Amino acid sequence: MFIIKEVAFWDDLNEIMEQFPKGVFLTTKNEQEVNTMTIGWGTIGVMWNKPVFQIMIRSSRHTYDFLGLEKEFTLSIPIRQDFKQALAYCGANSGRNQDKLKECNLHILNGRKVDVPVIGGCKRYYECKVLAKKLVEAEDMIDTINQSYYETGDFHTIFYGEIITSYEL
Repeated sequence: MFIIKEVAFWDDLNEIMEQFPKGVFLTTKNEQEVNTMTIGWGTIGVMWNKPVFQIMIRSSRHTYDFLGLEKEFTLSIPIRQDFKQALAYCGANSGRNQDKLKECNLHILNGRKVDVPVIGGCKRYYECKVLAKKLVEAEDMIDTINQSYYETGDFHTIFYGEIITSYEL
């Protein structure tokens, strides 16, 4: 039995943002498959009078195929929990080729308000619905970012996800 504690999306924001460079699980779902990947970039704020989590996904990633307008995703943030090996594995391997949840022995729990699960054992969870997306292109950035992150031309798309709920388990 899990005790769910609803929290404001901005609670513990410093801890949440400090976890991003270490890794956060981004989970998506289509009709037959649940996929999770590790992300290290993201921002939280208010847009269009809604709480929004912005994530960046390259179109070459398997997860990209699961997202689009009005699609859903969850973020499972392992604050002070040891998921280092699973985060490394999920960040380096594609769900196209294997079941990363099984390989890492990750347990999923049903989302509370979206039809996408969360990764059990993490401290903080966000459930989001995509409101908008925008491809970032070379002309949108300064040269040093282009040279450092987009040498191959594999640009990110920013997904703006309305935070439907945030909670701790």
